[in-house]
Amino acid sequence: MDALDGRSEADSVISVEDLSLSTLIALVDRLRATETPNQFLCREIELDEAYLQADAEMRRTVDEQQGDEQRQDATLIRTHVLSAHDFLGESNIVAAVQELNCVIEKKIGL
Repeated sequence: MDALDGRSEADSVISVEDLSLSTLIALVDRLRATETPNQFLCREIELDEAYLQADAEMRRTVDEQQGDEQRQDATLIRTHVLSAHDFLGESNIVAAVQELNCVIEKKIGL
C-alpha cells in the first residue's frame, strides 16, 4: 500500500502481457487482495487480458501445428483462465484463485 494515497496494487489495473509464472502469481496475489467493487472491476479487466493471452497461445499451437500434448495443455490453460474469469464474475475469489493455481501447476509441471 502506498503511504501517500492509501492505495494498494489491487486498486489498479496491471497489464497482463503474458502468462508467465511471475505474472500469474502476481495476479493471484491481487485477486486475494480484492475487496471493493473497483478492485473487482480491475481484476475483471486483468482476467480478460489473461484470457486473450491464453486464447492466443492456444491458437498459436494450432497454427504452428504443434503436437497434441502442447495443444491439449494450451486448451486446458485457456479453460482454467476462462473459469477463473467466470468465478470472479460470481464474486468467488477462492475458486478463481484455485483455477489460476491450476495454470501455475501446469506450467511448473505438477
